[in-house]
Amino acid sequence: MSEKTHEGLKWVMRAGYGARGVIYTIIGALALLAALKRTQASGTKDALAALRDEPYGIPALFAIGIGLLAYLVWRVAAGVKDVEDHGTDAKGLIARLGQITTGLIHGGIGVSVLALAMSGKNSGGSSAQDWTQKLMAMPAGRYIVAAGR
Repeated sequence: MSEKTHEGLKWVMRAGYGARGVIYTIIGALALLAALKRTQASGTKDALAALRDEPYGIPALFAIGIGLLAYLVWRVAAGVKDVEDHGTDAKGLIARLGQITTGLIHGGIGVSVLALAMSGKNSGGSSAQDWTQKLMAMPAGRYIVAAGR
């Protein structure tokens, strides 16, 4: 990434990468805790729901959600502006489309994390079904859902 051209995107990039690191660290720590307590291991959704019940859980969820939205902005901008110099040949365009797709997936996760933070209770399975239905209704929704699996 060139220093002068994309100076304004650096804070977005850092926030996005930081949020990804935090969310994966939290999920890993909760999985380790579940293994030590010999309880059933939980997935990402259950780990975030467990985080919500902790003393600073809601602010942490807001930070993670906003960070993932920043990651969305960063990946879409990187793909559109070709920040990482992939080029405009077929291979470069596929790489840039991949950047945009991963940004959209992480943005969707960020929106669901923010929804969990704002909800008065733990979101149930119907919430995931609602999001899947909304994504499927989008023009490229089938591909987004397939990429997220």
